[in-house]
Amino acid sequence: MNKKIMSLTLLCLISFPAHGMWRSMLRITKSLASFGMMRNSIKTSYLKQTPSFMSNSRGFFTFKNTPRIRIAPQWHKTAWRYTRIAPLVSTLAATVYFAPKAYAQSKEKTYASSMPAASLWRQIAQGATLSRNAMIESFIDDCTRREHENSLIPQHGINNETVRMATYNVHMWKDAYGTRNFDAILDTITKMNADVLVLQEVHMFDRATIMNALLNHGYTYVSAGQTTTIGGKFFGNMVVSKYPFAQKPVVKTYDEDQKYAGERRCYIKATVQLPHDKKITVYGTHLDVYDQTENLRTAEINELVQDMNNTKENCMIAADFNAVRKQDYQYYIENKSVWDMLNSNNKKRTGIETQTKALETLQHNKFTDSFTKHKQECPRYTVWSGTAVDFMYLNEAWQLPIANNYVYQSSASDHLPIIMDITINKAQN
Repeated sequence: MNKKIMSLTLLCLISFPAHGMWRSMLRITKSLASFGMMRNSIKTSYLKQTPSFMSNSRGFFTFKNTPRIRIAPQWHKTAWRYTRIAPLVSTLAATVYFAPKAYAQSKEKTYASSMPAASLWRQIAQGATLSRNAMIESFIDDCTRREHENSLIPQHGINNETVRMATYNVHMWKDAYGTRNFDAILDTITKMNADVLVLQEVHMFDRATIMNALLNHGYTYVSAGQTTTIGGKFFGNMVVSKYPFAQKPVVKTYDEDQKYAGERRCYIKATVQLPHDKKITVYGTHLDVYDQTENLRTAEINELVQDMNNTKENCMIAADFNAVRKQDYQYYIENKSVWDMLNSNNKKRTGIETQTKALETLQHNKFTDSFTKHKQECPRYTVWSGTAVDFMYLNEAWQLPIANNYVYQSSASDHLPIIMDITINKAQN
């Protein structure tokens, strides 16, 4: 329990039947009276000499005879009734004032320290061999069981004090099984209510429907980067914002990807103008997926880093990186290393070794994910495969305070959205 709540509870317990608070005030009053500060206003009577604790010059406690004072309370006078009631009133007032805030802080702390592992790792540790569908079932079950945690995420509205950023792979507006799930994904976006939202795998199956839905949710400013077409329709990344872009966004296909046919990955660079003359430059992207050598994915990261070199601005990369970090799997389930199980499972499922180089490259260039920046536990999974691949990485020049980070529990897509709340105010200027 929060220390503030415990302290206030103890004060309340002392204040009631034993009148401990009143007695404490009387003791203070006695001390003041002994120095002659209240002789004119309080009746006193000297008792016999009694021993009391005093500290001698050598730091040891010893007994010393000192006069003790008894204050004769005048219960029929209003002043004494006030002296008795005031501590109780002040304690109750403090409880009413501090308790809700302390409780909210306690909930935040509990949430921040409760990042779970995907339950599929426990099944694998127990000897189960899971098919893709079984892994998806486990993902959906985890989301359902933890959906109540979304209530711990503070409600957010557009204001001049906080800005909510989010990244979300919408999987062509389909669930993990590949079934069209546009309404449920849009409902997740509505509940998150981010001010700036980076989307991956956006398929414009009906451009008017999608754009009108985004506009109706306050996303007036939109930038889209196409990577390929599906059924002749746009497919790629988007950055949507309730705040205006400070300048025209840039959409760039990665130089390395121009050598390959099919889907060519790209990034969107959008500088968002925030209140109090603050700005954030957002890079929205989705790195290459089946890259056995990791050379292509690492080249994409290096191109982003190169574009941000020597900037003093607040920059972030919000993405599905299609890569993991070894540091996120240094724990055991059923006495088995999750990192070892992950390597083995990846090899069986995809034939490709576990991919880590892209995120290692970011960290080498002094980028830090938003959870680590705020000293929070990082998510252990953000996608149906039980791994964490969705992050918001901040550059070394980042200055805006982070209020908190959250993983939104939703199986509407095959990925979980990641949220970062940042604080902005005039005092930061």
